[in-house]
Amino acid sequence: MHLAQEYRYINDESTAIEYCREGSMLAAGEDKIYPSEMWMQIHLPVMLSAIGKQKKVLDEGERILRLPRLLEVGQAHLYSVLATLCLDLNEYKKGLSHVRSLIRTLDI
Repeated sequence: MHLAQEYRYINDESTAIEYCREGSMLAAGEDKIYPSEMWMQIHLPVMLSAIGKQKKVLDEGERILRLPRLLEVGQAHLYSVLATLCLDLNEYKKGLSHVRSLIRTLDI
C-alpha cells in the first residue's frame, strides 16, 4: 500500500497500480482484513480512472465488489464511484443498479 501511495504522489499511476494489485494479492492471504487492504481495494479503480481507463475502472470495480473480503464501507464507496462513472459513460441502467446497491448497503 505504501509503495502504491508513494508512486501515486509522484503521478506515476501505472507503477502505483502494479503495487496496488500486488499488495491486494498479498493482503488476501491474511486472516484479518486490515485498513491497508481496504485502501487498495477502493483506490485501485480511482488510479485506473486517473490514467483514463474508464471501462477498465468499471470492470475492476465490479470485480472488487464480488470479493468476499470487501467490507461494507468499501462496498458503499465503490458503488458511489461506479454509479458516477456510469453516468459519465452513459450506462444509465448499470449506474442505477449501482445506486440501488449503494442504498441497500447503507440500509436507507
